[in-house]
Amino acid sequence: MNSWSRPSATVAAILLSAGLVTACNPQDGIVSGDSEEATEEAVPSNEPTAENVTSIDGVDTTLDVALRGVQTAVEAEEGMAVSFDKDGGDEAGMHTGILVDETDLHVVVTSQDGTSVVETLEEGEAEETVRELAPEVEVPMLRAMDIARGDSAGQVVEAQLEDRDGDLIVWHVTMQGPDTENTVIIDARNGAVVPEGENPVEEQNIGGDPDTDG
Repeated sequence: MNSWSRPSATVAAILLSAGLVTACNPQDGIVSGDSEEATEEAVPSNEPTAENVTSIDGVDTTLDVALRGVQTAVEAEEGMAVSFDKDGGDEAGMHTGILVDETDLHVVVTSQDGTSVVETLEEGEAEETVRELAPEVEVPMLRAMDIARGDSAGQVVEAQLEDRDGDLIVWHVTMQGPDTENTVIIDARNGAVVPEGENPVEEQNIGGDPDTDG
């Protein structure tokens, strides 16, 4: 009996020890894999998120009134969309900021369904940051909003142009679902989704709110 029980106990101890080493080994794929994955998620992607990101061709504006409103505003004004605010505040309707002649900001107020222009507010010269960033933008705001919709559930409620550390120019798009609000950051040069991070340089008030000075 003893000659059989001792080897059995020894084998059991070895197996148990090996199992513990495998579970606790920092080189195990589970532990190191999680760490590597977290590191990779913190690195901005250089790959475009959609095809033809520099064009608004193919964007389905029927899926979101925000996209429809921006398209209506862009068609009404010859210029570049630089901001969007679904809640117009004191002014009824959705607000789209259009940079005209690379200097002036016009705010096009559209109906809540995005199909018609209610009025156009000429806000004068756009902020210096907007005028400096706009020429570097390759991805139209409408396309960035469409990319954000593909990345996050909900509807677009705000979008604006920002600069960030590392010479990044991005679209800051706010998505709102039934119970959640989420931010999607889109590289304005290549359409890649960028981790939100903790280093936005400055959020510009470029929406052209009539109640805001400057």
